[in-house]
Amino acid sequence: MVIEIPDFLAKELCLTVEEARLQIGLGLFRDEMATLETGAKVAGLSIPAFMLELAKRQIPLHYGLDDFKKDLKILRGVRRKVSQRGEG
Repeated sequence: MVIEIPDFLAKELCLTVEEARLQIGLGLFRDEMATLETGAKVAGLSIPAFMLELAKRQIPLHYGLDDFKKDLKILRGVRRKVSQRGEG
């Protein structure tokens, strides 16, 4: 997809290509149209860098009970694997 912003508007807004990508990624994430990973990809950033940008703008992470349950399940699986190898 290509999005065109007229040069005079980009100049008026002091908007670079990188800043436009960041703003789009942040907006999509904020409006719950994109996941953290997708928002970061749109913004052209790593997930940690994208999370820093969210924090700078006080945009909360969408992390609900379902996310917690998924993460807990993953952590339990990791713990089992480590225990089976005798590392924990």
